[in-house]
Amino acid sequence: MQLVDATELLLAALLFLSASGGAALTAMGSRLWEPVKLSARWSGHDRDQRARS
Repeated sequence: MQLVDATELLLAALLFLSASGGAALTAMGSRLWEPVKLSARWSGHDRDQRARS
């Protein structure tokens, strides 16, 4: 006996993703799409300068 069909799993996954996206948009609003500033540690520019010296 199969408890869950593949179609039901796909539907559940799609609903979860859409609910997560909706929650993110509700919490962050338009700030969700603003760029974030990375520190030199994560941006890679610091590594390039160390390699040159």
